Amino acid sequence: MADVVRANMERMVPELEDLVEKNILSKVEVRSVIKRRRAFEYRLKNRAVDKMDYLNYISYEMNFETLRRERKKRLGIKKASASDYAGMRRIHSIFTRALKKFKFDIRLWLQYADFCARTGSKKVLGRLFPKALQLLPREVGLWIHAASYEIACYNNYDSARKILQRGLRINESSQQLWLEYFRMELLYLQKIAMRRQVLGLEDETKNLEADGGADSAMDAIMEGAIPKVVFRQAVQAIPENFAFVAKFLALCDQLPVRAAGSIAEAIEQHNEQVFGGTEAWWQAHAARAYRRREDRAAGIAVFETAVARLPTPAMFEHYAAFLCATAGARAAPALAMVASVCERAVEVGPLTGALQDMWCGALMRLGDFAAVAKALDVCIQSTPRRCRTWTLRLDLAMRQHALAAEGAADGVEVSALFDAAFRAVEPSKSLPLHQRWVDWGMGTQCEVVAMQRRFLNALRALPGQPDLCSQYVSWAALNHTNAADDGLLNTAVNVVLKSPFGRPNDPDLFLLCIRAYPETTQQQQQQRKRTQALFEQALSSSTIRSASRMWLSYLSFLRAVGNLAQADRVYWRASEVLGEAQKIRLDAGYMALKE
Repeated sequence: MADVVRANMERMVPELEDLVEKNILSKVEVRSVIKRRRAFEYRLKNRAVDKMDYLNYISYEMNFETLRRERKKRLGIKKASASDYAGMRRIHSIFTRALKKFKFDIRLWLQYADFCARTGSKKVLGRLFPKALQLLPREVGLWIHAASYEIACYNNYDSARKILQRGLRINESSQQLWLEYFRMELLYLQKIAMRRQVLGLEDETKNLEADGGADSAMDAIMEGAIPKVVFRQAVQAIPENFAFVAKFLALCDQLPVRAAGSIAEAIEQHNEQVFGGTEAWWQAHAARAYRRREDRAAGIAVFETAVARLPTPAMFEHYAAFLCATAGARAAPALAMVASVCERAVEVGPLTGALQDMWCGALMRLGDFAAVAKALDVCIQSTPRRCRTWTLRLDLAMRQHALAAEGAADGVEVSALFDAAFRAVEPSKSLPLHQRWVDWGMGTQCEVVAMQRRFLNALRALPGQPDLCSQYVSWAALNHTNAADDGLLNTAVNVVLKSPFGRPNDPDLFLLCIRAYPETTQQQQQQRKRTQALFEQALSSSTIRSASRMWLSYLSFLRAVGNLAQADRVYWRASEVLGEAQKIRLDAGYMALKE
């Protein structure tokens, strides 16, 4: 290894001597350069060499080359010498060595290609991509970069076309390659059109057309014959994929090619033949009509035809979404139209969740809450197991009940709605219902026994749910301050901290339970024993005792009540249990408590 490094360093001698002779570098700077390069060379000869070692060496050489050029320019040296070429050769050499080591790293290949393009190393770049594509023929990005470099560096569309065709023969099912091939043909068509316009060939063609002697082949090319062929081959290779086909239309809209309209028309004809009976095609057709004419009525006309020919809930959902997206300043008429479309969708089948949300949202924004209630009842009949619909209906019912309590309207039977919702919705998805059921009980000052029953039923349906557990303890603590004994709070703590309904491994819940008990002078000793028992119960969990947080809270409590001896014993127990990192945190926290 040392012999190879020494040989590499000896090759640098003429270059460094030349830099010293021209006063670009001093002898001290040369020694520093030699030291850095020797360190890099030894690192590259290490068995455990990493890609970053090569990249760091390359970065250093690039910075050194930039410095050399700046100093040479400042000194006014114009004559070229050995040092002018050695730096670039060395960077190419390091890249080559890196690619021999990491030959399947596509990012490294692209970094080298970018360096060659920026420095004008076209010959190296011409040899680089064939090697990369031979090793990584399945990497679509390499084929695309190779074609783009052919266009950017050489303006050679023929070579780029051959590269993409070779890539498609190997990766026939690659959507990205087909789209880039189509994009390249559009760009080529745009370039031909601009060249003909500059040369005045467009006017000559128009005169020939008037005389009946136009070139039919050139006319076909200018009308987009080549991109149309690419599109036909793409849909043969990847058939019946509407999302893929829609991207070709997007490319036609993005690129200002004269023949874009003709190409887009051919693509739309294909889409209508293949996908004409699908909701996705109708949606894209309406959106395109809206963008092309910038008229909302054009999109609405397409959707009216669509729902007449394909009356499905999904089609009505696309229609309503289009109306919401294009409402603009005319919000009220658009919202009324959305509600009308949703009402028509009820007749064709069960409403989708998005359609229900748009229907109710439109009516709410219009302020017609009576219509909202009727719409929600219809949605519940359509999809009785959807939790969100029930929650919206319950929110509205509770609002009406609150208004009725103020004399503004008649109340509704909220409890009956809750019972129906609990019967319809799956228990695993019923958390929003239980949360509203509990909030409703608190808001109406429900009896303590009934509220406790509600919490227990909620935890039976959703065992271990953190929000419900915390809410149960907080409610019990709030009512405990007015109670004569600790029975209510003790029950809540026992339920939420034990299986199967609680969370016995949740440190936050344990701390909440500990803080829930009020500090009273009459029961101070009993309260301390209860708090200490809760800390011990928490630390019996292997999950909680493996972290320093609960130990520090326990130590803080013991020192606060003056039980220093017990605190030292607990600290010793924690030191035996915790790992190295957690023990460091424990020591730092305990030292802070002692101060």
